[in-house]
Amino acid sequence: MAEGGPVNKLVCFGLGYSAQVFSRRMLKRGWQVFGTTRSEGSVQKLSDEGFDVALFTGEAPGAEVREAHSGATHALVSIAPGAKGDAVLAHHGGDLASAPALQWIGYLSTVGVYGDHGGE
Repeated sequence: MAEGGPVNKLVCFGLGYSAQVFSRRMLKRGWQVFGTTRSEGSVQKLSDEGFDVALFTGEAPGAEVREAHSGATHALVSIAPGAKGDAVLAHHGGDLASAPALQWIGYLSTVGVYGDHGGE
């Protein structure tokens, strides 16, 4: 980011291990990072690291999450779909689609979402 230039803002759905690695790098580059977590205990821990954080369990949309999209330039989805489908799209797909400054959307996954299939 150039000195005095526009601030990039990342909205990260699911600040788990992998997304935290990516998001910490963005913080170090001067980005604003807003993220979600399912754990009440993680909210304070992540806030102490410099993230703007809100709870998102995937059961309902969140007002803080919706508000974060207004200035988002980038979005990262790091929440695996569940039995009911993709909670991010179900509850915040419209917010992503209408975010006025959004330039990029990424999806981050791990092999852990596939479960243990005994090596097959």
